Amino acid sequence: MQQPDTKANWMAIKTGILNGLPEWAKPVPYQIKSIAIKDACASVKAAKKGFKVDGKIRRCKFRSRKDVKQSIYIPKSAIKDCGIYHSILGGCKFKEALPDNFSDGRLTLIYGEYYLTIATEVQQLNSENQGRVVALDPGVRTFMTFFSETSFGWLGKDSNLHVQKLCFKIDIYPIKYG
Repeated sequence: MQQPDTKANWMAIKTGILNGLPEWAKPVPYQIKSIAIKDACASVKAAKKGFKVDGKIRRCKFRSRKDVKQSIYIPKSAIKDCGIYHSILGGCKFKEALPDNFSDGRLTLIYGEYYLTIATEVQQLNSENQGRVVALDPGVRTFMTFFSETSFGWLGKDSNLHVQKLCFKIDIYPIKYG
């Protein structure tokens, strides 16, 4: 990281790192380890980019276990109706049904609750332009001002005065009849 010419290319260094992992890391799925290396390289790349901008040295650190928000990459092949990596982790229940067509996802732990974020392709609905557009502007003295292509106007002009008069009457009511 100290040399300016070195590139953080995760594909080039992935094989060497994966082969040098300790025995306890072997059961972790291959894709999870690969994306962890990719995330680490992205962190190094961001640190180098920040150094070029302001000259301050940034330290790359491991993620903290105490952080309230944790996330991990989950490939599409690991997401099934019966759970995520169900052969390793066991089954789980989703609150919503999985869509038919989706891509890779990210499992996020936020304040003790797990969320699976997956991207889906949704067909965009084209709305018909009617040409009748009105802009509404809420105000203080006037409740609402409207502007359109052909006209403009006010809704509740000087309504604050009417509300103020009603408030005075309400304040006097307990004194007279109280």
